[in-house]
Amino acid sequence: MTVPPQRAGGPADPVSADLFSTALISRYLDEPFIRRIWLAEQIEAHFGPSPCRLVLVTGAAGVGKSALAAWMTKRHDVSPRYFIRVDSRTRHRSGGITDLLTSLGRQLAALRPDLFADAQPLIEIETHIGEVAEGGGHVALRARRLIANPFKKTVAVRITQRVERVRGEVTGIDADEVVADAEMIVPEQLQQLALFDPARRLLELDPDARIVVIIDALDELNVPGSLDRTVADWLADCPTLPDNVRILVTSRPHAQLRTIALRHEGRLHEIRLDPGATEALRDVRSYADAVAGDTELAAALRLHGLNLRHAVHTAAGRAEGNFLFVVSWVRAIRNAVEDDNPASLRHLADFHTLPRDLDGLYELLLRLIRRRAEDRQWREVLYPLLATLSVSRAPLPTPRLLYWSGLTARRNEAREALHELRQLIVREPADDGGWHLIHASVAQFLTDPESDGDDDRWWYFVDPMVHNLRIADRILDSHGGNWTDCEDDYALAHVLGHLVSALVEGSTGASGGQGLARCARTLVAVVEDPGYADTRAARLGPLALLGDCLSAYRALTAVDPEMASRVARAVASHAARAEAQDVPGPLGADVLYAALAYRNDADEFYAAVLASAIDPDFLSAHVPGPRRPHVHVEFLRTEAGRLRRSGAVGEAEVLLADLADNDAATATQRSTALYDRGYAAYLRGEVGAAHELMLRSVRAAQQGGNEVSAWASRVLAAVFAYHGTWLSAADLERELREAAAFFEAVPRPPGSLAERFRMNCHGHLFELGVLEGDLELAEQEWHVLDTDPWVQQAQNPLWRQRWNARLALLRGGDEATAACEHYEAILGRGVLDAEEPPAREDVARDLLDFGRALSAAGRDADAVRAWRLVLRTADHTAAWLWKPRARRLLGEGG
Repeated sequence: MTVPPQRAGGPADPVSADLFSTALISRYLDEPFIRRIWLAEQIEAHFGPSPCRLVLVTGAAGVGKSALAAWMTKRHDVSPRYFIRVDSRTRHRSGGITDLLTSLGRQLAALRPDLFADAQPLIEIETHIGEVAEGGGHVALRARRLIANPFKKTVAVRITQRVERVRGEVTGIDADEVVADAEMIVPEQLQQLALFDPARRLLELDPDARIVVIIDALDELNVPGSLDRTVADWLADCPTLPDNVRILVTSRPHAQLRTIALRHEGRLHEIRLDPGATEALRDVRSYADAVAGDTELAAALRLHGLNLRHAVHTAAGRAEGNFLFVVSWVRAIRNAVEDDNPASLRHLADFHTLPRDLDGLYELLLRLIRRRAEDRQWREVLYPLLATLSVSRAPLPTPRLLYWSGLTARRNEAREALHELRQLIVREPADDGGWHLIHASVAQFLTDPESDGDDDRWWYFVDPMVHNLRIADRILDSHGGNWTDCEDDYALAHVLGHLVSALVEGSTGASGGQGLARCARTLVAVVEDPGYADTRAARLGPLALLGDCLSAYRALTAVDPEMASRVARAVASHAARAEAQDVPGPLGADVLYAALAYRNDADEFYAAVLASAIDPDFLSAHVPGPRRPHVHVEFLRTEAGRLRRSGAVGEAEVLLADLADNDAATATQRSTALYDRGYAAYLRGEVGAAHELMLRSVRAAQQGGNEVSAWASRVLAAVFAYHGTWLSAADLERELREAAAFFEAVPRPPGSLAERFRMNCHGHLFELGVLEGDLELAEQEWHVLDTDPWVQQAQNPLWRQRWNARLALLRGGDEATAACEHYEAILGRGVLDAEEPPAREDVARDLLDFGRALSAAGRDADAVRAWRLVLRTADHTAAWLWKPRARRLLGEGG
């Protein structure tokens, strides 16, 4: 069969330098490089036979984390690597899950192609047919979607057909879609193809071999408001790693590391790099020794009366264990020698005045640069280049950098200025490679608002509002009139980010005023542009777009609430237009649900979007007449789900009751409305009514010919009957296994109801094991859930934390403390001090179990506080089931 061609730069070119980050690694290792044996051995001690699968190395900027990651790639034969930043400021890789897995798979295919060679076909079909009559036909394999492994050169399908007489049509494979592009494969399948399957194959071929995945600069993905799933999300949500896979991650400290640590509890070890530690100070001195051995540099410095060994060791002493300080100082010394600039050398070697911290060193370097330039050259050329690079979001090729800096007409001056700035900026080695700052700390220094009010430092302060807005204006000058034809991914991906950053900085700094108002207007205009929204969603995916819209809504709410409401209405408009299509576009109701429904930080925005989407007058302006009733029903159903999850169960039920009788609703939509009404009744404790509504939902789905929806409702009817005590645990288990078998047999496209309810069946089986004290059942179903595709896609780490907490509690013994940690992460660290518990579904169950975990850990007083909170939970949150148990634990009957 014919497989669609790979994208440019795919596995067909597996040994490209970019694939293995060769140039980047060489940049770190070509410096006088210090082999930190003590640290490597400490890391590799945890790669041994212990349960540890992930080693996390954390530390402040400049302590040598990225250089360590680069060196570790040389210590292991099979070490696919992923460097998120080239310099801790500009991205080397996108940081998305698909990009990570694609890169790992391509590297493994290049390093060990034998791991991707099939001994047997994945699918083998042999048929023997006597005759295919005229007008007839035979298809050996029919598939809606056939996924070809993007890391293999062939599709492992072998079809043998023997037909004695053919007068009709004989077909080997009839597939609606053959997917061979990694970007079109959901991460849950891609992780198997890229890493887990080859790891299992390696275990068969070489049981002693190991795959060591190296991920550098995880902290650079910590972007507030983003809805994209990143490498950090994958680490937090990924299944248990195969026995022969280890992951080394480097990062500055940040909040998401705790989530990752909880997910890999018992399988993760953290090493914290302290620049003041004896080993760190010794390593920096070793770097100074290596630099001192540069005879050419030493000779050049002697001409200026300087001793290289003494100078570099003195600088190393001032660095106080920070590699970046001394590396930057050496870089400046080399540049001064190259430029034959004795004045700069004197300042850099004056150790009575040489600063002791990075910020002080950066200020010195800027003063030396400015001293060599005329005021006009600094103000009109050098400063604009630095300012643009301080707020850029990717390396900038020279033409773009000059255009955005307003220097296109002064190309020669700009090129000279780039040479002058090379102590603080660097250019990628590729042809016309992009320019970027040497480190994120340079941008942080330049944009520090305290500099603006300092009489000695104001001249180099970069106002992030002014310069983000300037870049956005340049992008809009180029593309704002016709986004539909835009093929500039930077412009599509980052114009909103620049505008949001400008707005946030302007609202908190001193540069607001009219500029702030113009920024807000421009931001809203871009969000409202259907050409921009449709082009970006189609080209780059909808989640990042919705993330930027969420960030825009938050920023505008603090500045101009009416402008914020316009952002919500714009998103509703894009979603309504998408939903009105025969096949919903990439911004339809289901995408809104997937992106926003389960995010606690998006509640207000999600509510504002749906308030417009369910407004008949609003829909009249955005949806053609024939499709309007269907679209209205779809968004009403979505709003009912939002209301129920937010605790407004009564309002949701009113809406759902109207939907059940709505003539415009399809049978499936009525079934869904009945399902939601039944669930709301269950939350209130009306189990009999809930059960009856679920059975009505089953019948409505069957009338519409939708067996998937019918089974989904049947599952909940059985669960309600179990909690109502008229269905035994054994009968519920049989019902759930029958349902799971049904969902296993039907097509389950990614994100579909069938995929979701396959997961739900196993989730209910897990809960049954927990409630019945059946550890074997709970353990078995936990492992199924751990690799479930829906769980992987849903971006809701609370599910995993809750399952881990309940399993730890069921296991008992030493795991009680772990259960407490999980429940504190779920409920919030200060929950026991709250006057009222959180108002959300199932919070009473979490508090009840938290109390049991606290009691098992010997914290009886805290356990009582947790159980008291159970009694104060709202009645419409399924608390009816757990309050009696809390009373019994408190010795109050019930």
